[in-house]
Amino acid sequence: MRCSQNVPLLGACLCLEIGNALLDMEHVDQAISFMDRASELLHHSPIDALVVMETSAICRLLSDDFTGCLGLLTELLQTLTEQGVYVSSESPQLLGPYRDIGSRCEVLRILLLVMLQPSGQHLRSE
Repeated sequence: MRCSQNVPLLGACLCLEIGNALLDMEHVDQAISFMDRASELLHHSPIDALVVMETSAICRLLSDDFTGCLGLLTELLQTLTEQGVYVSSESPQLLGPYRDIGSRCEVLRILLLVMLQPSGQHLRSE
């Protein structure tokens, strides 16, 4: 899908519409690529991009791609750490929707790790 440099938001909206329609029709595997593309196009709107990344992770979970979901959640949390709004420079506590997204992703990551039970050598530090 091509998107003019002047209208990435419109391209993201189109990708989201198609992805959500595919989800409604239970074509989860096909929806993933549209959700991923939408989050790429939303790089100028960090909170929207994070929400779409979370939706993409849920799609991976629904399609039984547990390692892909775990990887995307890890990436999302790294992005959240870099772009999040914090209480203060000394406090690592995120504010508002960043905190909500981070909390949901952390819980889902923990559940995936319990389910997958990776060996110590397969776990990354993050």
